[in-house]
Amino acid sequence: SRFLRNDPNRIKDAIDLLETYAADYSHSAAMKETLADTYLKAGNSSNALKYFQNALQLDPSNESIKQKIKSITK
Repeated sequence: SRFLRNDPNRIKDAIDLLETYAADYSHSAAMKETLADTYLKAGNSSNALKYFQNALQLDPSNESIKQKIKSITK
């Protein structure tokens, strides 16, 4: 999925794949953060925020996620 995320023409494919992974690994903050990063890269900040917040619920002490949320909501 990292390859797909870095190809602007395949970002939708990356999101579809990561959505599947996120559902399968619903307790993985890292997976939610990766999906959120990919949504952000695709220009979809509302979905990025949703998944960053979900990741933060799973990993409340993650400062990186907190900073990403802050950068979207300011």
